[in-house]
Amino acid sequence: MFAAVPMVAVAKEISLEDVRLGLEKMPDRFMEHPATVLVITNLNYADAPRLMLRDTQLAAALNWQEIRLTGDSAHAYEEQIEEVSDTLADAWSTHPSEKTGNPVYRRPSVLVVYREDHKFLLDSVIPRPGRPPLHYDLILASQPWRARMSAEFKASRVLAPLTRALAPGGRLLVVQSAGKDPALEIIQKLWPGENPFQVDRHALLAQLKTELGRDVRDYTLTAPPDEKALFRYDMRTLPSELSDRIGTSTLFAAWNAAVYVNQIEDERLEPVVTSGAYLKATQTVLQKFGGLWFNDEGFVVSRRAWSGRRSADGVGFHHQPGAATGNMRHHCGAAVQLGDRTEIYGKCQFHFLTLAQPQARSADEHTSGAEVDRLAQRTPPVRQNDVDDSAGAMASMKASFHDNLS
Repeated sequence: MFAAVPMVAVAKEISLEDVRLGLEKMPDRFMEHPATVLVITNLNYADAPRLMLRDTQLAAALNWQEIRLTGDSAHAYEEQIEEVSDTLADAWSTHPSEKTGNPVYRRPSVLVVYREDHKFLLDSVIPRPGRPPLHYDLILASQPWRARMSAEFKASRVLAPLTRALAPGGRLLVVQSAGKDPALEIIQKLWPGENPFQVDRHALLAQLKTELGRDVRDYTLTAPPDEKALFRYDMRTLPSELSDRIGTSTLFAAWNAAVYVNQIEDERLEPVVTSGAYLKATQTVLQKFGGLWFNDEGFVVSRRAWSGRRSADGVGFHHQPGAATGNMRHHCGAAVQLGDRTEIYGKCQFHFLTLAQPQARSADEHTSGAEVDRLAQRTPPVRQNDVDDSAGAMASMKASFHDNLS
């Protein structure tokens, strides 16, 4: 990346703990790339891309915070970000939805963070109330829904709003669990017939075409074949940990990961945990396969580039962190800590990412261990007639599966 090129990264997250975990990683990023604008919001998918609420009454209650970091060291930024983290409890408080039981924000919030000494350079790309990002050149939706939801729900509530938020030449990269792996077998030993992964990429793209209607002609929606779409994460253990007697820490780590990925509700866990059946099921599967892995699938939705319009280069891939598995990244980044000496590494080549490459006209997307980033070209202040024709703020969005979809 080019340190002097403005970069706007927008993250949608309703979990306070994940917001704090993400902010903890940012001090070094602001040193490496000082022209960064980080935006975090808890808004729903329909509102998050534009950082604006459709409901005018709720819009008046929008909590918009702007943090300008001062100093010239990562340590100075870390201290200021820690102070911000301590004040987020109110802005990111939630309550259960009466319809779904999923967490719903009590107060719509947007947090904007950037370096004070780069304010002049970033002025035209810093989102402000009433002046949101125009469109996004790269959006990463990693596990952005409950697996058991229907294709219609996922396409209408998540994929369609994110697709329409793409800039010309932009790419939406979607990653979801695919099942058919040892982790699902552990679950099925305790709950026979359980399979939360009923909606694959083909069903999602077919439903998305329906949701887009006539606008579908502006996008490329092609489901890649299995050899390009499917990849997996392996739980790496020491050889001695998968002997006749598997260590308790390894069993706990594998069980927690399997339950998290398969999205088993807490109330269903109590009987099998109390009886100890979960440890036996986990050990049986680990010994059968010689380890544990999780299958994922990915696909890309791209918006057709307009004549004369080019996007800047973008980098980044970030697998959604979770309470059970810690911070999960692919093989180019850090491992997932699942227990004593137990880690998850991505064993995959991400062939489907080649579908996101430009056809000599738009953005390249490369994988790295960093958070999802997007380069932004410096542009003149936005005028009304520039919304579709000017270079605009080039940004990225990261969506998470914890978010409320109602």
